[in-house]
Amino acid sequence: MQLNAYTKKMHDFLKSRGWHTINPTDFIKSLVIESAEILEIFQWENLSAAEIKKNKVKMDRVENELADVFMYSFDVCALLGLDAEKLINKKLEQAKKKYPPHMLKSHDVTKGDLASYDKIKQEYRKKQKMVTFK
Repeated sequence: MQLNAYTKKMHDFLKSRGWHTINPTDFIKSLVIESAEILEIFQWENLSAAEIKKNKVKMDRVENELADVFMYSFDVCALLGLDAEKLINKKLEQAKKKYPPHMLKSHDVTKGDLASYDKIKQEYRKKQKMVTFK
């Protein structure tokens, strides 16, 4: 199913319950709350993907909270008439420019190499400001 099909599905879900008139900001608040609930699962831990996958309870909780995040995201798209697929593709293209593989493959941010990451991020932001104000 394409992303916009999920947006339509969520719009139909909201409309059938009369929730399509709820302010988008309420759904955005809920999205942030659900995102925090994913984070709460790992509070005081720093587990690898392999460790998480081995823990059925954590995996079930992540799946449940992540589904909530996705649903609220599509709710917002439905209410604001946004094209989810277009948004994601646009952001992915921006990320490709911001984090070029040739600059990042030699740096491992998971092992504390944040100085290189920060430098790349700051350079990207400077370029964006120059483009914005021209």
